[in-house]
Amino acid sequence: MKAVLPLPGDYVYFKSQVPLHKISIGLKQWRYYDFGPKAVPPLICIPGIAGTADVYYKQIMALSMKGYRVISIDLPRVWNHLEWIHAFEKFLDSLNVHHVHIYGTSLGGFLAQIFAQHRPRRVKSLVLSNSFLETHKFAAAMPWAPVVNWAPSFMLKRYILTGIRDGPHEPFIADSVDFVVGQVETLSRDDLASRLLLNVNVASVGPISLPDSLITIMDTNDYCAVPQELKEQLNERYPGARKAVLKTGGDFPFLSRPDEVNLYLQLHLRRVGVEARPDLLQGIPRYDGGAGSSNSGGNSSGSQFDRSQRDPNGDRNGGGDMQDFGSESLDSDEPVPTSTMKQGKQNKRETLDQNPKSFLERSEREMVLAIQPFSDRSADGGPRLDAAAEEEVMRVESGAAVALGRRALESSGTLYVTTRRVIWLSDTEAEKGYSVDFVSISLHAVSRDPEAYPQPCIYAQIDLGDEGDETDDSDSESGEDAELSKITEMRFVPSDPSQLDSLFAVFCQCAELNPDPNAEIEEEEEEEENSWVYSDELMEGMDWQTLANPIGHSNGDHDLAHNVLELHINDERFEDAEELEEHRNRGSNGH
Repeated sequence: MKAVLPLPGDYVYFKSQVPLHKISIGLKQWRYYDFGPKAVPPLICIPGIAGTADVYYKQIMALSMKGYRVISIDLPRVWNHLEWIHAFEKFLDSLNVHHVHIYGTSLGGFLAQIFAQHRPRRVKSLVLSNSFLETHKFAAAMPWAPVVNWAPSFMLKRYILTGIRDGPHEPFIADSVDFVVGQVETLSRDDLASRLLLNVNVASVGPISLPDSLITIMDTNDYCAVPQELKEQLNERYPGARKAVLKTGGDFPFLSRPDEVNLYLQLHLRRVGVEARPDLLQGIPRYDGGAGSSNSGGNSSGSQFDRSQRDPNGDRNGGGDMQDFGSESLDSDEPVPTSTMKQGKQNKRETLDQNPKSFLERSEREMVLAIQPFSDRSADGGPRLDAAAEEEVMRVESGAAVALGRRALESSGTLYVTTRRVIWLSDTEAEKGYSVDFVSISLHAVSRDPEAYPQPCIYAQIDLGDEGDETDDSDSESGEDAELSKITEMRFVPSDPSQLDSLFAVFCQCAELNPDPNAEIEEEEEEEENSWVYSDELMEGMDWQTLANPIGHSNGDHDLAHNVLELHINDERFEDAEELEEHRNRGSNGH
């Protein structure tokens, strides 16, 4: 009997919360999800040849919780690109949607460009991921394309699946492949034939009137089914487009790297003027995997549904507003030493093996989420370190300033990056200082865009964990401590901006030393379990909420410190609305 792969827990929950729509428009059947405030211009997600509307479930939940509207579609059964244009236009008309922003991956990105070329007034911006400009190379690789309509289903599936790289994969990429393979199994023979023909019918994208500044190109840098030369061709066509390069992610980064993808989708939407409406979120289930929380500190709580939101009295804080970084570098060309990191992981593994229960109890005591006041100085004026935890200073940055949340920049001080935490001590006030453990830093990045912040800085996003649920009634917490416990962002501003990249590399190194203390135990437990279900009888009565980890979280420690993404954005700014409208009316191609 054929094995049935268990569904990811967060996908099961997604299906229980988000309705699937099915409509007929003429002879075309449309299957789609539409979630988020209807007052917001939608982001429409178009999948590749192996995808369905379901593959974007992580984007639907994360972005809708930020106040964006996301529509994810299945490709309808159309047999040429002109038929696609007419069918998609009628679909938008049926939803009463006149202007859209499109996120297209692989074939979906190609179809998005084709639609933008022929219906320029309807497409306001594009995000293209692992996509291409023309199909000649695919047509040449499939000489039997003329008989696709007569080929059996198993042959079409096999051809599509051979385009997906066969392992070994990192666990989170393997999970994404498993999910997509499962989606391919749901497609009918006609669905498969239609997609293959769209992918091999010889065509190319002509000039589009959309300015490059309204296009973001998001690619993975490890491997994907689209040849590198086609991706380079796309970049050459849109030289002024924003560029986002994910160091890893494979063919399906929206599943394997959802936090990074969600972050840059949100940045793109902000850039092109889409205003989120979180005030219209009533009735939408909470998603606790924030749209941009890359677990750079090993904090693997992202991409989990916050089931406590079913309690109407609950008021979780998902981690503050995302920042529009603009020009960023989330990686450094400078190699990060690995010897210290490996030793730290080995020590942690030995402790886990000796007494996992006591290790978890101790880790829970030691792990302090949120920003803490710090004034414990040693005789030399530096921070007093935790000798019992073998804490060591990895970097000292003099003349560094700090900004907490939306507060003004503090006066100059000294920044200490240790193997456990980040500590800032004021140079002018002996009792003033702050510390934050690396386990509570869910994302750190280099920000150089003056529109995001006036000075180049290291931006850090703070995960409040369960502390975000607590009220302010505790008598044991001072007013200052209570305020600090609510802050979800920090910026570290060095006196010398040229030190940002090397400082960021040290952040990555220390984040690597501080994975989620629960992740290793969970990984061991998973390895002992059989992840396959062999019969319908076994599937009955299973707790599908906890049967499998969400995609991208199968091993808890994703090594995000080394697999962070790079975003290179030039300084070209958007034209004002009047110039943009005139530009479109003249029919200029914007290149």
